[in-house]
Amino acid sequence: MYISMNILRTWLSLLLLLTLTACYLPGDFESVLEIDGKGRYRFRYNGDLMSVNLLKKIADKEFKNQDEIDIAVNNQIKELKRPIGTRKVEWVGDAKFYIEYERVNHARAKTFYFFKKQAAVFSVRMLDDPKNPNLVLIKSHKPEKAYQTELTNKGYKFNSSFIVKTNARIIEHNSDDVKQDADKSSILTWTFKNLESPTVHILLEIEPAPAQPTTNPTAKPNDKKAQTNPATPAPNPILQKAIEKTNP
Repeated sequence: MYISMNILRTWLSLLLLLTLTACYLPGDFESVLEIDGKGRYRFRYNGDLMSVNLLKKIADKEFKNQDEIDIAVNNQIKELKRPIGTRKVEWVGDAKFYIEYERVNHARAKTFYFFKKQAAVFSVRMLDDPKNPNLVLIKSHKPEKAYQTELTNKGYKFNSSFIVKTNARIIEHNSDDVKQDADKSSILTWTFKNLESPTVHILLEIEPAPAQPTTNPTAKPNDKKAQTNPATPAPNPILQKAIEKTNP
């Protein structure tokens, strides 16, 4: 493996500051989030991530030879493969890695961070709003403004897109590209050229959480079927359509 020094000379002055605010920076990527009115979602990310920590170690000349660099790169690949949604990881060069990631979950589960909480690029979370407990906030994250400007000035650019497809009620958003598909779902697209591009912000209202299973006081202790009457979830047309495209 070979890591060029060009990127190090360009960013050397920023590496220490960046390690305090981010573990990964996005590169070229395509990402899609499909979320239905019940809050069930599928998130996909295909593209590059740059490891700021690895880049700093190279800049600090912590590696004595190529073998040590190879070991560090392989360790980074193992870390990127650790999250349950990671499907593929490849080393691209420098401190950049190509990954394919997919996660299926429900918005009412714990807050979702991609890639992880300490290095979030995107997040999906329920708002703690006592007046409306059904609000879901989807947003992107990036370093502080000063670092965004510095990185952009030093040539850190990328061509990326993030798409949200949903049939939930949209409360607010900041996308300049909104369409509707044949099944009446809204499709919102954001494009990114650098870290100063606008962040993603979309607030949705999903259906209220289903009522908890009722207990039958006359049921026998071992009669689990009689004790509860859980609702059967309705099929998810958005996710089913995505599965059919993936498995023709």
